Amino acid sequence: MYIFTNVVYPNPNGGDNLIYLLAKYLLEAYHEKIVIFGDANSYLIKRMTDERIDYCFYDMNDDSAYDNVSKGDILVLFDNYHGLRKFKKTSCRVVTWCILAPQLINWNIFNDYGIFMGKQMKRLLNKRLLGYLYKKKSIICMCGDTRLHVERFLNRKLAIDLVPIPIEYVRNRYNDIDRASVYASKSIQLSYIGRGDVYWKINPLKKILSDLASVDRNFVLNIYTSETGLYDEVLLPLLPSNVQIKYFLGYSGLRLRESLCEVSDLNFSMGMSALESAIVGIPTILIDATDSDFPEGYRYRWLFETIDYTLGCFVGPQTPLNCGHNMQLVIDSIVSNEERFRISSECWAYVVKNHSVKNTVEKLKSHNGYVSVKEIARYTPNMWFKK
Repeated sequence: MYIFTNVVYPNPNGGDNLIYLLAKYLLEAYHEKIVIFGDANSYLIKRMTDERIDYCFYDMNDDSAYDNVSKGDILVLFDNYHGLRKFKKTSCRVVTWCILAPQLINWNIFNDYGIFMGKQMKRLLNKRLLGYLYKKKSIICMCGDTRLHVERFLNRKLAIDLVPIPIEYVRNRYNDIDRASVYASKSIQLSYIGRGDVYWKINPLKKILSDLASVDRNFVLNIYTSETGLYDEVLLPLLPSNVQIKYFLGYSGLRLRESLCEVSDLNFSMGMSALESAIVGIPTILIDATDSDFPEGYRYRWLFETIDYTLGCFVGPQTPLNCGHNMQLVIDSIVSNEERFRISSECWAYVVKNHSVKNTVEKLKSHNGYVSVKEIARYTPNMWFKK
């Protein structure tokens, strides 16, 4: 069975939705259950229970629970976390499947818990770990950008398989809604999907608001999130006079998609959130993430213009600019009936072709490169001195 762990978030998020989709499909298509180590009060556990999806759950803080892991199980790691040491006594196989390159490249910088070691030593251990994982074919990436960063870190070309983030298939529903108001003087309805608990998920909206201020239209920015405090802190001081903000709290699954179809003419998102809007046909701009500011002259791109399943990158003020569209061109496309229909169709078709649950599961099941937890511990200091 596949094992997923560190499931603790109380609100909907992309990683948990990924596990939910895999669990549901594996059970339906292969009659195979998954194992989850996490918090019984997490959003994912509640969702799985409510929908009566058969799975095995263990409290990740219960040391005895790890005795139930067998050598036939496959632990899927999205990143490094302190609780990984509890798997040391198990004989399960491990594969790393990562979406954010820093979680691999900075493996030993996260969660050191008192293990003090020089930066260069950590970097050396990270390189040896990634080199070993690659040698054993136990590393896969969710997108080409992550693979590119690992290649740059190891300074060589790598043949790492790409296994993209999946999304459930639904038909294109965007054009079922009368959007005559897009042409009129009424406000254009924009949307953004993202947790409100970390700055790098919110910072992109600073750039979006700045660019909207120069467009001669009125906008409503509908934000789908779990909490609003950080959004208000970051965005309200920057809010231009032609933009109004509305919040939609706790939306997920079918409820999220139905609401998006009703209120959104255009969506800006990264990661799985971009797939959520595009799968119902909403024209979707793939926005990047940042811990600081976007480069001056940043350009936007439609979801279907991305490469190698990449659903956003981390950018900064000095990031080289790629080709794309300025905000005025993006808005002009939305108010054109022909262009809006074309972009809707292309966003939807891209997701259906490249991010189906079936294809992702088949790629996972055909993968046959694994390592043991003890092999990972060899390069991970926070696992050396703890039982």
